[in-house]
Amino acid sequence: MNLGYGQNGLMIGLVIALTLQAKPKPVLAIQLNGLLISPSAESWREETRWIKVPGGRGVEFWGQQSGWMVTDHPALALEKQFTISAWLKPYNYVIAGPQAQIMFRGDDRPGLDPYSLAIHDDGTVFLRFDNENNITSECRSKSKLPLNRWSHVLASFSMATQKMRIFVNGVLENETRTPYHPLGPLEAIDSAGLGVGNVQGDKGPHNQPYHGVLADLRLYNVALEPKDVDYDPKPWGVESKSGG
Repeated sequence: MNLGYGQNGLMIGLVIALTLQAKPKPVLAIQLNGLLISPSAESWREETRWIKVPGGRGVEFWGQQSGWMVTDHPALALEKQFTISAWLKPYNYVIAGPQAQIMFRGDDRPGLDPYSLAIHDDGTVFLRFDNENNITSECRSKSKLPLNRWSHVLASFSMATQKMRIFVNGVLENETRTPYHPLGPLEAIDSAGLGVGNVQGDKGPHNQPYHGVLADLRLYNVALEPKDVDYDPKPWGVESKSGG
């Protein structure tokens, strides 16, 4: 039976199949369909709840004790490369602590934090990590996020290129180079873990809550750009811009 594909059709089908197969999957995510992806046990802190967002469901972090906590796991020890992608609608920039954490991996020791994506009190967003010698590398956005409006933030690091990058609403805002890479192992006895919307634990001395809504959060173990994470500004009311 002749299906009418021919050699060219078979090649196109093979390319499509390989492209779909190669699409990266997040190691951790808060999905728009209301499902969570986590490599280990997780729990929600007080004042954290699901709410409706464009295209599905997101999480509202309200108050000074909110957050999503994930027990540390080897899959979260991303020393060579990683990407953090999320839609954010902040109500305030910082309500407690030195910054508002979007995602934070670390423990209760001072410093030695493998990676952190957070908002400064001036509204700019930064990606930061410490290496095994507690040397810090940082990349910070040039513009501030608007309050009570959606913005897409993507931050990435690649040890191969030595680049840290910050995209806001699909546009590359800043790029810095570093010869260092993030610390890998953490101290389990010091409440090691990963936090979304706050630091990793609710029993230690640190508290850095994000106050607002977060949606379609993804953590990848590869360095990506907005086009690689299905970035689409239209449903979120964000003006389309050229770039990254």
